Order: sequence, then C-alpha cells, then structure tokens
Amino acid sequence: MSVSDRWRSATGGRGRRIAAVPVVAAAARRRTPARGALAVLALVLVALRADMAWGAGACCLGVDCYVVDLPAEQACDNDPVEGTTCTPNPCAAYAGACCDGGACSVVSLPTDGSCDNTPVAGTTCTPDPCAGGGANAGACCHGGACSVVPVPYAGVCDAPPVAGTTCTPDACGGGGANAGACCQGGACSVVSVPYTGACDAAPVAGTTCTPSPCAAYAGACCHGGACSIVPVPYAGVCDAPPVAGTMCTANLCTPPPPGGACCTGTHCVALSGPGFCSGDWLAGQACGAAGNPTTCCPANFDRMGGLTLQDVFAFLNAWFAGDPRCDFDGVSGLQVADIFAFLNAWFAGC
Repeated sequence: MSVSDRWRSATGGRGRRIAAVPVVAAAARRRTPARGALAVLALVLVALRADMAWGAGACCLGVDCYVVDLPAEQACDNDPVEGTTCTPNPCAAYAGACCDGGACSVVSLPTDGSCDNTPVAGTTCTPDPCAGGGANAGACCHGGACSVVPVPYAGVCDAPPVAGTTCTPDACGGGGANAGACCQGGACSVVSVPYTGACDAAPVAGTTCTPSPCAAYAGACCHGGACSIVPVPYAGVCDAPPVAGTMCTANLCTPPPPGGACCTGTHCVALSGPGFCSGDWLAGQACGAAGNPTTCCPANFDRMGGLTLQDVFAFLNAWFAGDPRCDFDGVSGLQVADIFAFLNAWFAGC
C-alpha cells in the first residue's frame, strides 16, 4: 500500500486529519533518516493546508459569503485571502443598506450611485433605515393620499416630505396636517392643503368629512315640488332663496293647499284652507287690498276705492243695461227688488 493510500485509509478518505501523521511517519522511518524527516514534514504541511482551507478563501458578494478555490475565477467584492472562511462572516465590510424610494436592500460597496443615501459599510435593513421613520425617506401627501418617498424628493407633494415621517398614522387624510375638507354644494371631499381647485370655502388642514362641515355652505332648494341641495348663495332657480343648513326633509317642498277667502257676511278673512272657515269659502280668491274690500263686499260694485257713491251709479247703469250681475238678491232675474237689495247692502257697509 502506498503512503497516499495509507493516508486516505487512516483519515477515512478525507485526507485532512493530522492524527494520521504518526502512521505515515512510522512507514517513513523505514527509509533513510534524512528522507524520512522530509517526508514527515511534507505530510504535516499537507495536513495543515487541508485543515485550514489553504488553496481556498472567503469570497464576498454583498453580504453573502462563499469559499472559492484560489485564485478566484469569479468577481468578488473583496480580495479573497487564502485560508479565510465564512465563519464568522467577513463580508459585512463590503456591503451596506441602500435606500430607494423608502425600500431597503443590502448592496455591494461601492455603489453605482442609484441609492437615495450613501450606504455605509456594515449597515443592514434590520432595523430598516429607509422607511418607517428612517433618515432617508418621509411621508409625501398629495390629494389626501400618503406615500413614503426618498428625502429629498423631486416629485410632487403638497409639502416637502420630512425625513423620518411615515404614513402610519396617516399624515395626509383623516385629519392630517396636509389635507382638509372641501365643500362643494353640500358635498364633502378631502383634498390637499393648499388646494387650487374649487371649494365653497378654503379647506382647513386637519378637517375631515366626518362629521361633514359643509352644511353651512348649502341649503335646500325647492322648485316645482322637487328638493335639491344647492350652494348658498345660489344663482339658479328656486321657489324661495335657499337657507344655509336646511335639508331636504319630508314635505319640505310639498306645495301648500290652495288658499282662499272666507266670507262671514261681508267680513273677509284669507285662509290657507276651508277647514277653519265658518262662512262661505271662496277657493283661490283674495279679500282685496286694505280699504278696498272686494270678494265679500258685493256693494263695492266697481271694485275701486271701497264703498263710494260711484258704486250706486255704477250699479244702476248696469241694472238698466240688463247686466246679469245686478240680480243682487238672486231671485227671478232682474227685478226692482234687486235695486233695494243693493242699496240695503251699500248702506250696511263692508
């Protein structure tokens, strides 16, 4: 059996255990003393080289470590040193945390300049230095929406993002410092502050739509029996100017029943309906202007200036002309009795 075969047999085929050296050395002593000593030394060096990974070294790719044969054929971030291993990992010095838009990754050093920050050797993403309050990203508010972006940031935000801020809690909507409630005709939405769009009033940062602050800028508009919420003041058509804060409650725009005149003798009262009239109900009629009663005062024949002597002459002229209005007592058509009935009413007054 050769020396090498005996060596592998003694080491279980691994060829790395120094404990097998005495066995080989005993065989070497059977040779000349000088050659035996050199053989023993060579075998010891071979054993030490195998046990210390001589002929191989640690290769760093980012923070990942690989033991490769030397000279290394692949690119390494470091210059692998013969005999080094990956335990402990020597690669932390060749990589660092790179922040890109709030996202963190460990990259090889030096970088190509695509990181928002300058990665520091040995830094990692645990804890995250980029988002969640890190030094290289912050909350960007735009239109009430929140996102984490690099700091500084060249994109569009309602205000410059501050490094270390996050979207939890939301800094933009729901009462955040960069958004507020916008009222448009009673409708509410959260917009960026400051806001260049159309609102009934300038949105105030920190306000929300729960509860809605927009009632003060809108009111109920009734038109043709239909109700709608409109801005106040309103330039459109409503049956009456809308009042801020009013809502379209039931029957708000239902038209009232037609009014009329209630005649009790010659006394006239305007009412909204016949329910409270104890005399004659004349739907849709008005009592007339003050000082000129008309509806309940038939003696005011010319319907001008109240009761005057002119009404007597106007009645007589109409009676002689056969005007059917002169059937004053309503009995048997035009009679002389109608003249006396009229004069009695005229003297009684209205």
